[in-house]
Amino acid sequence: QIGEAEPLVQLAKSGSKPARIAAIIALRRMKHEGLKDFLQDKDEYIVAEAARAIHDDLSVPAALPALADLTNRAGLINPVVLRRAISANLRLGENAHLQNLVSYTLKKDAPKEMRAEALAALATWAKPSMTDRVDGRYRGEVKRESKPVVDALEPIIEKLLADKDPEVQIAAGKLVSKFKLGKTNNTLMALLGDSKSAGVRGQMLKVLSAIESPNMDKALELGLADKDSDVRSVALELVPQSNVADGTAAELLKSIMSVGTLQEKQSALLSLGQMKSPMTSALLLKVFEDFSAGKLEPELHLDVLDAMKSNGAETHLAKLTSYETEINKQGEFAAFNVVLNGGKVANGRSLFYNHKAAQCVRCHAIWEYGGDAGPSLTGLGSRMSKEDILESLLNPSAKIASGYGVVALEMNDGETVAGFYMGEDDTVIRIKEGKSEIKEIPKSDFKKRTDVPSSMPAVGSILTKGELRDLVAFLSDIKLEG
Repeated sequence: QIGEAEPLVQLAKSGSKPARIAAIIALRRMKHEGLKDFLQDKDEYIVAEAARAIHDDLSVPAALPALADLTNRAGLINPVVLRRAISANLRLGENAHLQNLVSYTLKKDAPKEMRAEALAALATWAKPSMTDRVDGRYRGEVKRESKPVVDALEPIIEKLLADKDPEVQIAAGKLVSKFKLGKTNNTLMALLGDSKSAGVRGQMLKVLSAIESPNMDKALELGLADKDSDVRSVALELVPQSNVADGTAAELLKSIMSVGTLQEKQSALLSLGQMKSPMTSALLLKVFEDFSAGKLEPELHLDVLDAMKSNGAETHLAKLTSYETEINKQGEFAAFNVVLNGGKVANGRSLFYNHKAAQCVRCHAIWEYGGDAGPSLTGLGSRMSKEDILESLLNPSAKIASGYGVVALEMNDGETVAGFYMGEDDTVIRIKEGKSEIKEIPKSDFKKRTDVPSSMPAVGSILTKGELRDLVAFLSDIKLEG
């Protein structure tokens, strides 16, 4: 309140950890660049708190350069600090910060996840997201030339592709796709054929397609023959972009729909939706007929509907419209039942933590990580069915979690009682007025109840059905052990 920052900055030299923490809190409120002095602390907890103070929310711009330079510090492994240091370099955007990130990607002693994060940040260098990579706060539009990052990556991309860590190799592959880097075709083909990591082999297949490799037919052959179903699924999704003859492609996809894994069948349906030949279109209609007759696995229902829409042929769209008309008669959300099966947990996890529009993690925590504006989702899959989870996403106000909704009661004597909804049973409703204790009010004592709608948006209007399917799969997988 006095407003004198210097005595607080001097506490960076204090031997008292509580004093240093208190100084960081005060300087954060003052938005003072003296916070950068605390980045040199030997205690990583102090460094992390200083990094949060400098980077998060409205930030302290004058201290961001010091935070960005932490990528050069040897032995630093704290992800809280490193994510913010990487983000600071991306936000500042000068050539020195570009070099910071490029150098960090080559640090063998750095955590592999953070090296991959630095590579992912470089992929967005020319046009970073308008929301922050770390805390999701709106940062505004930034546009830069891509040539500096391409020039910086060209000399090292082969070294990154040859890295021992699969996460780094995958992130490097994405950079090749993004910027069409170097003459990497032979290296990519070698990784597709020889890497022990299915994730790397699948990513290299995608990269070879993205750079329009002259060896794409051979790459597709290797992918379709891969021992891992994930890699085969990637290859199947790339069939429409290949030179495979229509008849051969139709027979391949027909075989997959008969004997493939669920994941391969999902990929085959994705390809069928993109291919327009008479043979593949006829195969898609046959699969849709099996769906209509109840003969198709539930995990494929959304995929066949999406494929019919993507195909776009008049006959296909007519059958799809007829189906949608009938399903909509069954209820407001009946058309969403197709998202209950077939989702990918990993994709749903990424969506929960990273989707810029949904912003799930800003309001909900899982195992203490995330926001507290909404109820914790820890153990959600142990206490709610997939159907209940889907309902809560589509109609958040249908069932309000205890402590997170407001209810107003018009009593029989005309008075109004309002407070936080804390639960109910057949005979009483429990509410909490302000800081008072929870009251149990008999349902016979009031004549009207008004529930204030949840502040959570209906996710069905934000996510595609495919994204919603993955999110349901992830949320239903969050279960308590034992």
